[in-house]
Amino acid sequence: MDSMIRSRSKGLQSAALGLLVLLLLLASYPAEPLYAQTYPDPGHGFYGAVRVNGRDAAVGTVVSAQVAGVQHGRWTVTDPGQYALVVQGDIAEGATIDFYVDDQKADQTHSFHDGLTTPLDLTAPAAPGDDDPLPPPPPWWPPGFPYFNDCFIATAAYGTPTAEEIDVLREFRDVVLLESAAGSRFVALYYLFSPPAAEVISRSDLLRTIVRELVVDPVVRMARATGHLWRD
Repeated sequence: MDSMIRSRSKGLQSAALGLLVLLLLLASYPAEPLYAQTYPDPGHGFYGAVRVNGRDAAVGTVVSAQVAGVQHGRWTVTDPGQYALVVQGDIAEGATIDFYVDDQKADQTHSFHDGLTTPLDLTAPAAPGDDDPLPPPPPWWPPGFPYFNDCFIATAAYGTPTAEEIDVLREFRDVVLLESAAGSRFVALYYLFSPPAAEVISRSDLLRTIVRELVVDPVVRMARATGHLWRD
């Protein structure tokens, strides 16, 4: 009997201790009513096409939004020519949003309205020194195939369209591949299938490393090693 009483006494003590701990935890929270709590504003979403110097913005292009000189949104292009970003923060309703594409001010602006989503296509000039026009395709370019000046997979692999290795690849393409019908067909197929592949690669550090070290870098080394044969 005594052991039963002692057991029940210990159980009551444990329960009382647990209740005390619970009360202490509840007391540690501020007594703030639910309606007084603040939540982050949803912001103003924007999406659409983004073009630089009349061409689709390449993978790795940075689109940003500023209000009164302060950045309130940023997006790195993963799908060529497309962007989507949210502008949020301590922004007055109706304030003017300026958009920038790789630090070049876009032609478009928009007023801020919290909670809205707005389709907005952006156009911007090329950065100084990068405003060379897209050359016309060679006469044997396959009809109906897209024609670009970008190296999508290499840009995704290096994380930037301005890597020195990409300049080597562009030169090899222009001087060697585009000078023949067979080479032009190869490049046309590349432009057809590489943008979606580049989008997948750009989203994974592991894939970027694998593609860069096992695919792109060997091609760049080959082009450099044989440059004395195909350069003027």
